Amino acid sequence: MTDHICDYCGESFATSHELGGHVTAVHRRDQIVTDANVILDDIRRVADKLGKPPTAKEMSEHREYSQRVCQNKFGSWNEALREAGYAPNRKFRLTDQDLVDEIDRLAEQLGRPPSSGEMDRVGEYHRWTYDHRFGGWEEALNEAGLSQPRSYQERSEIPYGPNWPEKRRQALERDDF
Repeated sequence: MTDHICDYCGESFATSHELGGHVTAVHRRDQIVTDANVILDDIRRVADKLGKPPTAKEMSEHREYSQRVCQNKFGSWNEALREAGYAPNRKFRLTDQDLVDEIDRLAEQLGRPPSSGEMDRVGEYHRWTYDHRFGGWEEALNEAGLSQPRSYQERSEIPYGPNWPEKRRQALERDDF
């Protein structure tokens, strides 16, 4: 009986060494692709399938070659899209105002300032962009003229009870830290 099954195609192998050789030879070709036209054809194939230029995330879901390979080959995902004949689906150079506008849009949609997790899940840009640009999520909200809801601000004020530090230490010890 074989325990070594390829996660990509389901083929079974007697040893992990055989599986590793198979994965490297068959499924890792995106790491060694040197022909830009092959990558561009894959972007166009995914765009035809979706009916629009793919996002980086969609490329990762529907691709032959990963969006990382596209970025490595062309310098950025947007540049790969341009080379394939499509307009980038996100702005390449975001202004501070673009980022603030997205916070405002989400705040209006939610009826309150968004959390950083909500920005990651449903926002146009990732929290990291805000951290990098403004120095943190709270600073980004301040730039938008908003403040974090009290529940997000000071986690240490959550009333766990007077014996919380001792209970926490006991739980950490019990679980081998």
